[in-house]
Amino acid sequence: MSAPSGIFRILSASMLILMIFSANIVSDDKKVDKKDKEKKPVSFDITPEEMLAKIQKLSPDEIKPDELEWTRKLYPSRYRPLSMDFQDKEILKYINSLPAKLKEGERLRLEKIRDVRPLIIRLLERNAYIPKTGGIKIRSGTTTSSIPGMISLANQEIVIVKRGKNDKTGTRYKWEDFAFEQYENFLIYYSGQRLQKSGGSVTKEESRKFAGEDYFRLALLCDWFGEYEKCIEYLKKSLELNPDLKNNATSILCN
Repeated sequence: MSAPSGIFRILSASMLILMIFSANIVSDDKKVDKKDKEKKPVSFDITPEEMLAKIQKLSPDEIKPDELEWTRKLYPSRYRPLSMDFQDKEILKYINSLPAKLKEGERLRLEKIRDVRPLIIRLLERNAYIPKTGGIKIRSGTTTSSIPGMISLANQEIVIVKRGKNDKTGTRYKWEDFAFEQYENFLIYYSGQRLQKSGGSVTKEESRKFAGEDYFRLALLCDWFGEYEKCIEYLKKSLELNPDLKNNATSILCN
């Protein structure tokens, strides 16, 4: 009896160690960003349709993130390409899947955000992207990492990231390799350059208006990809830079 007992004890101890070790392992396909773990679903006593009608009557600076999020229950299957390459065929397919009363608003918002990637490419052609802090955000599944470097060359297919002066060839990335946060950073970076480089044929006031339009596009992009807190933050920034946007911001965001 003593031999089997000893074997049983050894097996039990081994199984316990294995269970403890396994509990601390999370496979890559199950990793979740901290913000996603902490995010709680919103709920209100009124329907999303009623909430939409309510905020359509508000000025844009009165819209709250959780109220906006509740209205987005009306659009459960938004077309969200990670590469920001909004294809005509897929846009049409998505728009046709919507009830008639919701189509025009989504079509209008898509027209504003589908130009984000072409815009970034045009901006990179004129001025390199050289972040001072934070690096370049790369997506891996549901997690995001930062790499040091700068970007001065991109086209519709690839982006070249160079990690220093001695990096002659750089590393190729596809657009879908970038985290959503990096698209935010691109637009914020170049909006900042607009504000700093006013002069010549462009007045300071015009530079502020253009930067405000960049932030409004960014607000719409954040709304589209479910970043409602950021959407409202950038919306307010856009109105601060370009007060004229207040005239139609609500109708575009909440139509």
